Amino acid sequence: MANRQPIWDISQVEKAQASKNFTTASTINQKPPTSSSKLHNLRNGQINVQTYYDIYIFEERLKQNLLQIKKVQRNYRIITLIWSLFLGYFLYCFVTYKHSTIIYNSENGEIVRYKRNKIYTVCLLITSSIGLYYLLTGKIQRKLNGPSRFTQQCNKTLKPFNLQFHGDHKYRLSFYRRIPRRFVEGYILFVTELKKRSKLKKEMQNKKEKESN
Repeated sequence: MANRQPIWDISQVEKAQASKNFTTASTINQKPPTSSSKLHNLRNGQINVQTYYDIYIFEERLKQNLLQIKKVQRNYRIITLIWSLFLGYFLYCFVTYKHSTIIYNSENGEIVRYKRNKIYTVCLLITSSIGLYYLLTGKIQRKLNGPSRFTQQCNKTLKPFNLQFHGDHKYRLSFYRRIPRRFVEGYILFVTELKKRSKLKKEMQNKKEKESN
């Protein structure tokens, strides 16, 4: 199982060597391959620019999906915190008879009993019912554990293709050692150049907008 460990981490490969290999091995003028040939290229480490582009787009989609799931997780954490505060406050009022009506003995002025405020009692029941519903249905657990479940499902699906998705702050794919090093180096150069061109394009657009204004 040692050969299944992802050792071709993108950050660990030298860009200079990648440039050399990519220049000699890439085939820019090839026709777009079919989906079956793309899979074959990935499994066998064959260089193909269209394959690089497909992997990059796939990586970006995984990243955006995971970020969306983390956004939902963050919202549910906030909702859970607010719910806990309300539940704690209403429970405190119920136990300590806070905001309750005190009934005195008309003869000696002693306290006979406390009459709880119905509004706080109803709020406690509603808050408890909402929390119980989400706990029993498991919805809150699914939302809070969404990112880890998404990453696990992705890696389970990607394993036959010798890929692994990092669900931490890296948000990127890494390759298993079965993928040849030159394929990984070529992919790194492709992504680097693609990002440079995208950045340059944005800078030119911003410059044109400033000039027009």
